[in-house]
Amino acid sequence: MEPGVSGSYCTFSMFLLCNLLLLAVGITVGTLAIYICADQNDFSWYDGLFALLGFVIALTAIASVKTKESLKWLFFYMLFLLILTLIVAGLTIGLIFWHDFEIKIGFENAWGVRGSYIGSCGVMLFCVIVGFFYRKSLMSAVIRKSEEVNFLDIKGPLVPARTAKPQEISRGFQQKSPKKGKPDSLFEMK
Repeated sequence: MEPGVSGSYCTFSMFLLCNLLLLAVGITVGTLAIYICADQNDFSWYDGLFALLGFVIALTAIASVKTKESLKWLFFYMLFLLILTLIVAGLTIGLIFWHDFEIKIGFENAWGVRGSYIGSCGVMLFCVIVGFFYRKSLMSAVIRKSEEVNFLDIKGPLVPARTAKPQEISRGFQQKSPKKGKPDSLFEMK
């Protein structure tokens, strides 16, 4: 992994795989909307909205590559994807209850399109869930990294060891002693 990526390898790989699936879902949603328009020689606002949503889903999948290091952008990505999922689910439910849709494109095609949209909602929801787990692993890695920095607890100016005097080294790496009578470092005696 690159130096800036701190999450676990497994969840990061699953996150990338989900975003590839999300790209395919975006292309599928847009293509199905264009297919319905071309098959019927009729453009309705519903078809146009699905074509636009497919384009936005594909762009979201492409933009997800930039969220791999940032907790903030990963949160906004997941929130935006969840909103898109709810919109697609709402429009899909509208398609299920719209009986003229079967008359418009045929019974077999209507249920194929509805099934594809339901499947795309499932993939989008799965991407949100995997994104949540990746964000959680990224958060734990950030906490672990901050604990490592606090463990070192370097105080004072850092001086290279070969040119430093023992007093400068002891100032750079002071250790807190539990009792006042003990020395603060190896080189200082009171």
